[in-house]
Amino acid sequence: MGDIITCQIDMPVRKLYANPLVRADAGCVALMRGPLVYAFEGIDNGEDLSALRIPRDASIQIRPFQPDLLGGIVPLQVSGKRKKKNGCALFRMPARGRRCPAAGNSLL
Repeated sequence: MGDIITCQIDMPVRKLYANPLVRADAGCVALMRGPLVYAFEGIDNGEDLSALRIPRDASIQIRPFQPDLLGGIVPLQVSGKRKKKNGCALFRMPARGRRCPAAGNSLL
């Protein structure tokens, strides 16, 4: 058996805000961690994904690696809101690890 090399790289979560001049995307934000873009999924956050809101000062937690979920991913937990409701915990999965689109809605 060969040598094993372990590499740990700091990958903070970054918020990327949409260009406000693009009306369809105004007010939208993408969450990235390293090269991964994270998506909201209806299976984790309910069906009305367009009602989700992430405040600018939202807390974002990097959850522990889950080897049995979608072939192994690191999900995010975000403190957010749903229109007309109190705060709630929202979960984002890496877009590359999305579940089958037929299983529910997805929003980047």
